[in-house]
Amino acid sequence: MISHQAHIKSSLDTNHPRHRLPSIKFAMMTMSSLLCSIALADQPAVVFDGWTVNNGVIDTSLSCNGSVSCTTLVDDDGFLQQQVNTAHGSFTRTIVTEAGATGNANTLTFADENFIPMDNPTGIDINFKQNIRELDNSFDSITEFNRNSFVDTQGNFINIAEMNISQSINDASGLNSDFVLYQNTTDINEGSEIYFGKRIDIDQRLPLGDINDPFSAEENFAFRERGGWAGSFDEATQNLQLNPVTTQGQMTLDSTITWSDGDTISTTWIAYKDKGVDGSGFNYQSVKNLDQNVGAELIALSLPSSDIIDPFDWDTNNFGTAPSLP
Repeated sequence: MISHQAHIKSSLDTNHPRHRLPSIKFAMMTMSSLLCSIALADQPAVVFDGWTVNNGVIDTSLSCNGSVSCTTLVDDDGFLQQQVNTAHGSFTRTIVTEAGATGNANTLTFADENFIPMDNPTGIDINFKQNIRELDNSFDSITEFNRNSFVDTQGNFINIAEMNISQSINDASGLNSDFVLYQNTTDINEGSEIYFGKRIDIDQRLPLGDINDPFSAEENFAFRERGGWAGSFDEATQNLQLNPVTTQGQMTLDSTITWSDGDTISTTWIAYKDKGVDGSGFNYQSVKNLDQNVGAELIALSLPSSDIIDPFDWDTNNFGTAPSLP
């Protein structure tokens, strides 16, 4: 953790060649509704998904209670627009789901909810969450933008914008594909200091044959990237906290790659196995410190089909649970 006075910034320029994702094929759907800007409004004291729907009639009593009052402006089948009054100000909330829908906000096949501050009603200044999923759980997508603005005890005006995107595909062929992106942008005094933090997770399991055949081939892929500093508001001290997305660590492949707090690091793992009697597999992994422009890699070929294939090295503190090909 560092104070906001320290000018430590992550080199997460996605236009820089070192920070582009590798050219790989993975199944991921995108949504045209994603906003071009993350200049978001102050987050109201109302959590997303605080509503239900019954035959197209939306009920927000789960989130409109206590110090939060709501006045309906427009309602229709699968649609509701309200004025929401909170201690943080007044907002226009719009909820859209499918006509005739019944269920909770976080289980519906489609749900869209946003908040627009009534004192700044621009098209891009919103808090936004959208859920899209298939009934058979073959596709699930969640997109969320939030912004929290406050003045700290030194009189600094601080904006914290967060973006979360997760998408998952599981189809009948046995393909499993997961994508997770988190991004945090902290702005102090309208650009005098700006900090970035980011996490990217991509996982894919690709059967190369009949998924019901225990001797068919399979390929697994995993990619992780972490870096920068993420801002959060400390309620106790009424001040900004900046925490490193990556903490100091190292991984060893054909050489040892080290990094410090906040460095941008990535690792790629690819494993293949032919599970037939005479089959074999291979194991490949790379790790990079993108800020230092250094990397290492390792590959093993002709692995017995009976072997469990794991990454050669894995930093669970920064990358979470290691993938595996059984």
